[in-house]
Amino acid sequence: MSGQAARWVALAFGGLGVACMLLAVAAVTLRPRTFTTHREAIGYQLAERGIGYQSIAINRQWPDTLTNEYYGANLQITLAAGRTLPGRLQCRVKRTHCTFNVVALGIVQQPLPELVEATDAPWLDQLVAFAQQTGLR
Repeated sequence: MSGQAARWVALAFGGLGVACMLLAVAAVTLRPRTFTTHREAIGYQLAERGIGYQSIAINRQWPDTLTNEYYGANLQITLAAGRTLPGRLQCRVKRTHCTFNVVALGIVQQPLPELVEATDAPWLDQLVAFAQQTGLR
């Protein structure tokens, strides 16, 4: 193979590699946002409303623990200013079909997205983190 043909082959493979990387970044940025915990989902909902917070505590106590069919828990949301507000997390079937309330913030029966299992693909987690850091997502 001549030098010029080898250069074209190298450029073609390099171009394919760049195209694959761009396709992977596009797939991650266009993928809908997913959550693995209720804390993440509630935090996202608060951020979407422009509400700054320090922490979200989820406390599941009696009588919520009497059944596994229904999932309920008390919330304690500490705002960025340090004020703590009570709330309530309610799920109709185990940990699905969930809503939350924080009446002091005017949030009543706010639906939460369904939770997903954590990925077993660390490269995907790194790609998502990269997309979030660069503002692509």
